[in-house]
Amino acid sequence: MNSCWLFPSRPPVFVLLGRLGDIIQILPCFLEIYQRTGTKPILIVSRDYANLLEGVSYVEPYPIDGHAWDGIPAGRKIAKQIFGGGIVLPWWNEDPE
Repeated sequence: MNSCWLFPSRPPVFVLLGRLGDIIQILPCFLEIYQRTGTKPILIVSRDYANLLEGVSYVEPYPIDGHAWDGIPAGRKIAKQIFGGGIVLPWWNEDPE
């Protein structure tokens, strides 16, 4: 993995449960992360929208049940329990800690 001061040595984990347009808009950022670090970002995504990522070779999807409007707490919990934490991309749904 190439070093990048912005990310830890593990793959970066993001929580974005959808919709399709939200996921499509963030794909160039994920490509840049992959090109700079050589590591596929992990995207915790709603199972309903995960098929969008089937042809995307530079993202590792982690589908869960839930949607953008109600699944953020579950996505955040999974990110913490399985991956040691993650970034909630719709920051307006993130509780300040």
